[in-house]
Parts: sequence; structure tokens; C-alpha cells
Amino acid sequence: MSRYDRSHMMATYIDDLGIEHKNQAFKIQGNAPLLDAFYQARTVTVCSSSRLFKFRHLLATFADGRQLQYPVPDPGNALSMAQQIAGEGAACIDLVGEEWGFIPKQIIPGDYRDTPYSGLPPRKTYKSITFDYTPAVVGIESVRLSTRIPTDNGDLEACQQIGLEGVVEGGGICNAAGLIEPRHLIIQARAVDAFNSENFREGKVSRRVIVSSPLAVIATGNAAAECAECFGYKGESIPNIQLVAGTAD
Repeated sequence: MSRYDRSHMMATYIDDLGIEHKNQAFKIQGNAPLLDAFYQARTVTVCSSSRLFKFRHLLATFADGRQLQYPVPDPGNALSMAQQIAGEGAACIDLVGEEWGFIPKQIIPGDYRDTPYSGLPPRKTYKSITFDYTPAVVGIESVRLSTRIPTDNGDLEACQQIGLEGVVEGGGICNAAGLIEPRHLIIQARAVDAFNSENFREGKVSRRVIVSSPLAVIATGNAAAECAECFGYKGESIPNIQLVAGTAD
């Protein structure tokens, strides 16, 4: 007998790019509580988008050591789901963001680059900034976050900030960087060595493009496409999400 329950589905899963995916199959460890409250019985032909991306999910750890992954069909409902799971005895609950290794260019169209970067120094220099950030999760208010951005290439530096609101240089104070890992596109491109450096790591540029608004992922990607040959993506992640509501003012 399988240790996983495959008797339920998500009638609709809304991804972080705003696309709806119908009748999504998933599996979860057997005897998981609240399945009927969160999902629908698998009564129709189901689909799977797992080749495109990994579902956002709540990783719930119980006192007996069980870890259950509850997919979250709508990002806005993550906190209310977490609070219900906590009521079933979960000791800690982490929101783990949706993940795309590659976003098809039909989804984020743009004027993508087709040549590798040249002249990137072997050692990066950085600047610190703070910015406004609006969680997709209903019940968690907007916060200030901080990050560091490489300054070794002006075009990349500009693209990394193109999705940010309220940018202020410097580390700032009273930011919630430890509470939320922000949603971000991932610039992927090639690089060639213009310095003949022993420290050059062959061939790859990977930079985060954080997106302040949950509604602006596609628009940000479209604007930043000139810096990328393609994009990956990692959605918003919140450790111990059941404790965060009301603490991130």
C-alpha cells in the first residue's frame, strides 16, 4: 500500500505569474489532516504542471517528526491555511515559494539578449539597498526589506532594481529581511572571460531581480529581458508563517 495519498486535487492552482492551472494532481503523506477542507476529491481527469514549476507549499512539521507538504492553490490563502494546520498540532510551518527552473518566453515576452557578457570582473563588489515589499499572502502587511546588489556591470545593476519600489541605498534599519525571502526572477545568461583570470568561473551569470509587487512579475521580466537570455523564478518564502501575521509592521 502506498504511503502517499493521491485522492485529492486542486481544482484551480494560480501560479505567481497569474496563470490558472485546472485540476492539478498532487500527492501527500497518508493520514494528513485537513485534506477535505483545502482540496477537492479527485473525481475528474487530472493534469500536472510539475514539468513547468514546483508548487508553492506549506511545509508543516509535527511533534511526532512528520513533515507534510500542503500545496497552496492561491498565494493569498497561505496564512489562513497555515493557521488551520497549526490548529491540528503542527509545531512549525514554512511557506516554501513556487519555483521555475525556466520560464518559457511565451509567458514573459521581451527583447532577450543573445550574446554572452564580457568584462565581468572575477570578484564582485556590492551595494546595500532597502526597498518596499508587498507580500502576496493575505494578512501580512507590506514591509521594508534589504538586499545587496553587485555593481560590477551597470546594465545588470539597473535590471536587478527594475522591479523594486521605494529604493534607498544603505542597509537601513527596521527591515524585515529575516522574516520574508522575497519573490524574484533569476537572470540567466552566459559570460566569457575578458581578464584571463584564474578566478573566473566559466560561463554563467545568475542575478536576482526582486519584484516588490505580487502583480508585477511578468511586467518586471519584460522590462529586464534585455539583461537575460532566459529567466528562472523563486517565489516568496516565509519561515514560520503562522507567527508572522501582525509582527511585520
